[in-house]
Amino acid sequence: MPPPHYDLVRALTARVCDPATPPDEALRARLRAATMWSVLTDEESATACHDCARNRSDASCHDFFASMA
Repeated sequence: MPPPHYDLVRALTARVCDPATPPDEALRARLRAATMWSVLTDEESATACHDCARNRSDASCHDFFASMA
């Protein structure tokens, strides 16, 4: 079972991808997700983020944070 911050990172990155999220709220979600990402292991971060382009919740956090989503 993944740690609680794994699910939080996934939820926050999905919120960033949601076009209905106001820009200031999306920025706060992205910053909080980045903070939580810092405590994930490499294995966890490989699938903990949301992929905005593919609308999937099993994406690499490295890819998510490298993008301008």
